[in-house]
Amino acid sequence: MARHLAKPHGRGQRKQALIRRSISTSYYAAFHGILQAVADMIVLQKNRRLGLYETVYRRVQHRSLRDVCKALQQSNSPVWAEWGEPPDPSLVGIASNLLYLHQAREVADYGRPESAYSWADADRHATFAEELLGTLTVLNDDLRRKFLVAVLIAK
Repeated sequence: MARHLAKPHGRGQRKQALIRRSISTSYYAAFHGILQAVADMIVLQKNRRLGLYETVYRRVQHRSLRDVCKALQQSNSPVWAEWGEPPDPSLVGIASNLLYLHQAREVADYGRPESAYSWADADRHATFAEELLGTLTVLNDDLRRKFLVAVLIAK
């Protein structure tokens, strides 16, 4: 959807509104992709129609996800010590991309109207979201599970 919104069409204010919406959508694609991964892990993908799936899916909050991602960016974070793992570059990349996309969404949604974005900006944000979700998919199972549980139980 973000990439569709980023296709060059529209002019002036309409163009900027579409680009901003595309940037915002890139963050939400990453956010909901992580929520889906959490719920698939806990309830299992085959049970997506159960009410429990939605309960787990909706449990994750934006703030708690951001807090986990901020912690993962710090090499001396208690999270890494708790997990008994050295900081993993792939997971640090996921955290960095999520935080970048969140900040970009905030600016696109609430920033000054005169801030101008290009179609290339929107496409770049869609690429970040795709890379984040792609990396999450191929992450080592144990590390992926630790990340998703941390996201689920964070307050």
